[in-house]
Amino acid sequence: MPVDRPNNFVVNRFSAFFELQLGRLGKKPNKEFTLRLILNSFEISGSGWKISNERTLRTAAFRRDDPINHRTLEMGSTTVQRKFRNKGLGRGFFLQISPLSNSEDAASRVEDFEQRLLERLANILSSEKYGESLSIDLPRANRVKGVKYKVVINGKERNDLAIAFNVENVFSVIVCSFFEESWNIHDAIQLASEQAIKIWDNLEIA
Repeated sequence: MPVDRPNNFVVNRFSAFFELQLGRLGKKPNKEFTLRLILNSFEISGSGWKISNERTLRTAAFRRDDPINHRTLEMGSTTVQRKFRNKGLGRGFFLQISPLSNSEDAASRVEDFEQRLLERLANILSSEKYGESLSIDLPRANRVKGVKYKVVINGKERNDLAIAFNVENVFSVIVCSFFEESWNIHDAIQLASEQAIKIWDNLEIA
């Protein structure tokens, strides 16, 4: 179903861009810890997956008046983003891992994920909650939310499936993008499950 953009859409769009640039600067606290949590290409089900891009950012570097961001900055955290491609399957997905100060903050980020998504995507066309109609059950995840939406890239409509979830204090997002129906919800859930299990296993070790 079509969704309305927030009234402060342009301001939020600029803020998101500035947050990204600011997050790239300076030291990345606890970077190695976050890198231990995120999936590697050889850990994904099926063969042929490769990391096409990786970026590390200081978590919550902007909007310091946000209580969650303030607590995360005091803790010191690095967000890791990876893009994966599988040429043989014609598939790709985006993955982000962000340790926050506590599990309640991470769960809160899951709850407001769709609204924050709208604030950041200038080319969004529509958004549809499928978590209400399809049961999304991830191992070890405390809270899960799914969003299906469409965007326009270079004049061509693209479909995205996004799953946001938290395992304890770690907030994660997986976005599976496709111009044709090469992804389905079950495959997206499989990816999210693999990521959730890896986070849990490494939190247990820590």
